[in-house]
Amino acid sequence: MLLNFSIITKMKKYITTKLSICCLLLIFSGLSVLLTSCEKVPGHVISTNTVVKSGTLSYTFNGTSTTLATTIDTVSFNSTTTPVTTITAKNGQKDISLVFSFNANIAGSYPITSIQLTIPQAGGGTFTSSTTNTGSVTIDAINVFGGSISGSFTSSLPTSNASPPTSSVITGTFNIQQ
Repeated sequence: MLLNFSIITKMKKYITTKLSICCLLLIFSGLSVLLTSCEKVPGHVISTNTVVKSGTLSYTFNGTSTTLATTIDTVSFNSTTTPVTTITAKNGQKDISLVFSFNANIAGSYPITSIQLTIPQAGGGTFTSSTTNTGSVTIDAINVFGGSISGSFTSSLPTSNASPPTSSVITGTFNIQQ
């Protein structure tokens, strides 16, 4: 009698183990079918394609022309429904950055609400200049949902803390696809 109970216990353990493995395989195969399907909700396509990001921002300030472009530099924009659009171009290794904002997210010409430029100094260190409500931006094309914007800008930035402060014009163009 004791022998039969031992055999039944071993068989029960064997069947339970095999059944557990089969259940796990079934669950994982079901998940793989679910995740490889192309469309779960109509209009919401799951894709493995990579997005090609490209962006170029060129500007001239104090007689020096600079171009910041992906993939070496970070060139991007962010647009909100407020509407506020901020364009950012920077290269941390060269200590160069230009950030400006304007209150719009459709094509047209608008005042620049804020602009800040950081550039390296010849003797070392960096020079940062910023101002508000100076200059204008012209948006030739913008697609907030598609992630693209292009246009041009012009503004005036202080170049010294003298009284009265001196300033230089900054002009440039941008074309960003993100």
